[in-house]
Amino acid sequence: MLSPSWPKAEQYRHYRPGQVIGAYLPAEDMKIAGVSLGTSFDAVKASLGQPTSEKRDELTYGGIKFGHSLMQDSRPIVWYITVSNRDAVTARGIAVGDTLKKVMDVYGRPDFIDFNNRWFYGYLRYNSDNIRGIFFEHNGSKVTKIIVSDN
Repeated sequence: MLSPSWPKAEQYRHYRPGQVIGAYLPAEDMKIAGVSLGTSFDAVKASLGQPTSEKRDELTYGGIKFGHSLMQDSRPIVWYITVSNRDAVTARGIAVGDTLKKVMDVYGRPDFIDFNNRWFYGYLRYNSDNIRGIFFEHNGSKVTKIIVSDN
């Protein structure tokens, strides 16, 4: 369960639309399994081999998904990465199943907590789709999913 002193979503609701929150993370933080956002699907397959599942807009390697928004570009490149199990860690060593305390120890206080109570680190414009960073979904005590995103 969340500690009473930990950040809460309601502490992040005072921003005005379009206000910049946080800052861009280093490029190294925006990689999972050695794959960066913006990497072509062909380059992902060349690096990681044949995926366990392949769709037009998504490559899956076990608990790691590399996704592409078909609306944004006709070339299949990685726009987001999700990790749903311990198959991969962030560049700073956080994995699904790690405690929120560990996330705080490694990343510090979240730059933002969204309406789904996900902890976010990185850059965003409040009330817009302009987001680049890492979301940590959680169950109140442990990380349940990691999302690296560039919207």
